[in-house]
Amino acid sequence: MSEKHIDRSGLDRRSLLRTAGALAAGSVVSTALTGTAGAEATGSDWVQHQADEGNTGHHTDVSPPTADPSVAWSYETEDTPLFEQTDHNPFQSNVVVVDGTAYAACSKGLFAFDTADGSVEWTFYPGTKWSQADALAHSGDAILASRWNYLTAHDPGDGSILWSYETSSETGDGPSPGVPTVSYGITFIAARTGIRALDSYDGSVYWQYSDLNSEPDPALVGDYLYHWPVVEHQEGVVAIQSENDVLHAVDPFDGTLRWTADVGDGSTVNTPTPAATDGTIYVVDNRPERGFVRAIDAADGSELWATGLSGRMTTSPAVADGKVYVTSQTGSSFHAIDASSGTVDWTANVQYRAEGSPVVADGHVYLGLDFGKLLAFDTADGTQTISLSLSGTGDDGVTWPAALQDGAIFTAVGDKLHKLTGE
Repeated sequence: MSEKHIDRSGLDRRSLLRTAGALAAGSVVSTALTGTAGAEATGSDWVQHQADEGNTGHHTDVSPPTADPSVAWSYETEDTPLFEQTDHNPFQSNVVVVDGTAYAACSKGLFAFDTADGSVEWTFYPGTKWSQADALAHSGDAILASRWNYLTAHDPGDGSILWSYETSSETGDGPSPGVPTVSYGITFIAARTGIRALDSYDGSVYWQYSDLNSEPDPALVGDYLYHWPVVEHQEGVVAIQSENDVLHAVDPFDGTLRWTADVGDGSTVNTPTPAATDGTIYVVDNRPERGFVRAIDAADGSELWATGLSGRMTTSPAVADGKVYVTSQTGSSFHAIDASSGTVDWTANVQYRAEGSPVVADGHVYLGLDFGKLLAFDTADGTQTISLSLSGTGDDGVTWPAALQDGAIFTAVGDKLHKLTGE
């Protein structure tokens, strides 16, 4: 496969990465990188799965409701006249909110909603079931939709496809590229045995990590990589975790391996994607009896601390203001851990299993659970401030991280998308 060259002449990698990490989405870092330079959780937009390219779940510039929100509007996929209602069509992606439009996908298509009243601005309907859109992101120029074997870029104005990238053309029939991670005008996705770095403007390949024309070295790559990449700006690495519990960190400009680290015993399956910020990568494992949260130095892969918790951890961590937030399935517990020491600050019992990863804004952390439950806690002491049951289909849960906005929360439960408002 031919790869697109990134001209780095005259650029110091870490300086550029740190600078880009502080810039808002849509700003330009260098003409060497086509497209926008970083899609961080600044301004009012919610542009990625867990807010930012580090997967931290933390948005610094919005103030969502903190107590007793109410449903401002809901949309049910059955209301879509283009869809033949022959089966259940739940929303199957996170929600992205950009410039007054909320984007979400179900099993049959992609929607754009006016955030004010929930009216449908457009629907992308390919005519057949489009293989479960897994995740959305905003690249500055397009809405990126990840689905089985494909990443497609859609025009934010009408939903038309601008470009597409097929992972199966390189790797054989394989998994979705997972959650697209956008930074510096580059879209990072997972493929069967590694990472692909694509130009966010046209989908051309900058580089790929791992040699897909030969068998991967088990000591290096291990089993297939089903997680998505996260970007840590301070040390300038893109990290991804393999199914055999090896964390890989590569250079974001050329995919050169920087280091690997063992972050488990290789026995876990479908371990949640890490979170990365402030020079540290936070990793969880989901062993059934006793899982661990680990803090890994992004500079060299050394372990800073490890904290054992009872039960399997089923969601990615969130990181904000010196705390790491994780869930454990056994006992349905929600924990806040000191990010510098690994000590547990507080624990809350949440009754049901966590489905969506936690997200944080304005001193509150929000968590989606089975049976349509949405909870919020004061980050200082774990006091519960919101407990809301949302309607959906059957026992569907809040399976994706909520998208937080000023005065509003967007979340999906089964075949319904809800906008919640309040103080």
